[in-house]
Amino acid sequence: MPGLLSGPSSRRVFRSFYSVYSHANDNSALQCCRKLSLEARHDHQSLNAPASCRTLSSSPVVFCVNHDFSGQRTDISRLPHSIGAFNNIIVHTNQILKDVESLSTAAVDDFAKALRDALKKWAPADHNAVWLHIDVRHSCLISVAAELGFELHHASGTTVVMTCWMNASRANRIPPYASHQVGVCGCVIRHDTNEILVTKDRHKLPIWKFPGGLSDHAEDIADTAEREVKEETGIDARFKSVLAFRQQHHQPNTFDRSDMYVICRLEAQSHVISMCEHEVLACHWTSLEELLVVEDTTTLSRQMAALLLQGLRDGFETIDISMRQIDSVYPGLTYKLFHRPIKSQSGKT
Repeated sequence: MPGLLSGPSSRRVFRSFYSVYSHANDNSALQCCRKLSLEARHDHQSLNAPASCRTLSSSPVVFCVNHDFSGQRTDISRLPHSIGAFNNIIVHTNQILKDVESLSTAAVDDFAKALRDALKKWAPADHNAVWLHIDVRHSCLISVAAELGFELHHASGTTVVMTCWMNASRANRIPPYASHQVGVCGCVIRHDTNEILVTKDRHKLPIWKFPGGLSDHAEDIADTAEREVKEETGIDARFKSVLAFRQQHHQPNTFDRSDMYVICRLEAQSHVISMCEHEVLACHWTSLEELLVVEDTTTLSRQMAALLLQGLRDGFETIDISMRQIDSVYPGLTYKLFHRPIKSQSGKT
């Protein structure tokens, strides 16, 4: 039998849910999710079931601890879970509902009962919160969890994450999801002429700016700067330092997230421009002096032009925020540390 998440109904559920919620944690989306989830289940029952059988299967769902489960039935009153940081409970539906894509009415009811009973046991046991990870195949469980006090936290990829705060003696301490987005731009200098690379966006305000864009997941700032310059202009450039960063809030096209923008200094490794016409309206090399006085640019661009002129005059060590890779306290991991040069006791950097 086709899954609950196949066909037009399920696509409507996920299009509506992700358009409302993928970049926010506004629980006003829950009402929409409840309605759409019920619609999808009704459509599946009325359209996909054979004429002789207009009700969903009543066979109970099999709950399992992990994907290696042998098929043996598990007491659903003991909802499989793990213990995470801060003594929080973590539940994954794709670990409980082994290879289940079509949830019958009975299966949804079984899960609701199991979760309700588990909450009663977990609450007095000094657990602060429950993190419920719902696979998109099991989207009808969103409304079930909401009725039990869960709130939407975030959605990413094929997973919706909901939380329930249980510690009645303390205020809810669950942090909100992703408060900022991170953008990076590259101030690319060609040292044979001391010119800088500037672009005009095709789909935004037509003003001269530095090539750049949003950082990908798990992408270093330096890599973002080099990638964005290459994608937009065709210029190969090497990251040298961070010059400055900008923070702003409540700006358009930021998915209601605060915006952190990192301005980097790059050194040109090629000079022939091959711009991406889909994203870029115009692109050329210009002098820093010209960028200081041109009308169709931004205050940020003028400030960076002045800073780079200082670097060319007095040495870039006077303006650079350098990067160092350092071993993390967690074995096998590293991180990037950005800071101004540190002088030794002898006065040397």
